[in-house]
Amino acid sequence: MSLDSLVVFVHVVAGVALVGHSLSSLYLRAAIGSAESTSALRLWLSLARRSSRLNPIAAMVLLATGLYLGSKGWWTHPWFFASLALFVVSSAYGARTIGAGAGALEEAVGSQPDGAVPPRIDALRRRTSWLVAFDLMVAGDLAAIFLMTNKPGLVGTVGALAVACGVALGIGAALRRGSHAADPHAVPAVGAR
Repeated sequence: MSLDSLVVFVHVVAGVALVGHSLSSLYLRAAIGSAESTSALRLWLSLARRSSRLNPIAAMVLLATGLYLGSKGWWTHPWFFASLALFVVSSAYGARTIGAGAGALEEAVGSQPDGAVPPRIDALRRRTSWLVAFDLMVAGDLAAIFLMTNKPGLVGTVGALAVACGVALGIGAALRRGSHAADPHAVPAVGAR
């Protein structure tokens, strides 16, 4: 096995770990959103925090191996720079919006006694900015996989990014509307901050 083959293998494994976590976070987000008690909400938030512990390591491995592979001649391709930009934006935006939102929610529910989820905490877990961040994270991950496997030119790269974001935001908005329509007691989403 050559060094390049080994680096590609490690790159793919790190990518699978991150995308797998991103996709499973949709399930965790749904469980957090539908938890009916503060104890259940604490449990799901704790699981979400523990399941993301290895993400920083996988992200650094993905970045390092990606830069190495880029040095093998991909520096001139638009899809490579788009993938790199997606990585940087997703990492920063995810940490700032998803991580901070989960931390604020965990802190708020931590001081609550066991019982029904109070409206203030329910509003925190239904914040539009937090929910949209999950949608964009999944869109970015799937777009990056498409870019790396298909290696399109500039127009294909821009198109893939636009389609991924549009589809993810549309599906996310439809699911949020559907969940509020199905639950007459649901607290409306609070605008982004």
